[in-house]
Amino acid sequence: MSNQLPSLLHLPARLPEPQPTPQVIELGHRLGKLSRRTRQIFLLSRLDGLAYADIARFMDVDIARVERAMLRALGKAHLQSADDSRAIQDQASRWYVHLQSPAATASERIKFRHWLDADAAHLSAFQNSERMWRQL
Repeated sequence: MSNQLPSLLHLPARLPEPQPTPQVIELGHRLGKLSRRTRQIFLLSRLDGLAYADIARFMDVDIARVERAMLRALGKAHLQSADDSRAIQDQASRWYVHLQSPAATASERIKFRHWLDADAAHLSAFQNSERMWRQL
């Protein structure tokens, strides 16, 4: 191991921090407009990796409130679009958030599958929600 130490001495003490892109900065501004409680629920989910049920217990709220907060956060993250596609995107976001909840039932999952298969725009909107979620 002592043979490896001299080679480590040439490494910089810290790597430079990556600069945020304009899109990341804009996303931060949009999420910054959320209420304090909604932002806290969002951060507990995305940064701390807590499940909706755990967040609900920690914050002493019901799971439906956690879902609504996550839906508001996802809604802020999406850019505004045309009315028709916006309605589909809103529904896709509602499905995406709800399906992560322990409150989602088997019959709701079947209903989601029917909604998803009904129109190619539904699948596209759901995939868009999933991509946005991963960026958060």
